[in-house]
Amino acid sequence: TIGSRQHFEVTWEIKVKNNGGASIPLVIKDQFPISNNAEIKVKHSDVEGAKIDDKTKIITWSFLQGIYGTKTMTFDYSVDYQNGMTLYIE
Repeated sequence: TIGSRQHFEVTWEIKVKNNGGASIPLVIKDQFPISNNAEIKVKHSDVEGAKIDDKTKIITWSFLQGIYGTKTMTFDYSVDYQNGMTLYIE
């Protein structure tokens, strides 16, 4: 809590593991929250190895997952809003 505002930071981690015997082309998508309320500010970080659509805030990773390999993708964002508002943040 900062003054009359609340501040939350959220980090997501996505892990992909290939247990098979061949490389697999993958496209993984997720999305940053979007607020249409001027009192709710959402800030997101840059995401390594991903493209972010400026309008929809959809994050897209495209890659070839190697044989028996694991890849971890992370992204984070913060939400700042007025005290007294009820938000469900995930």
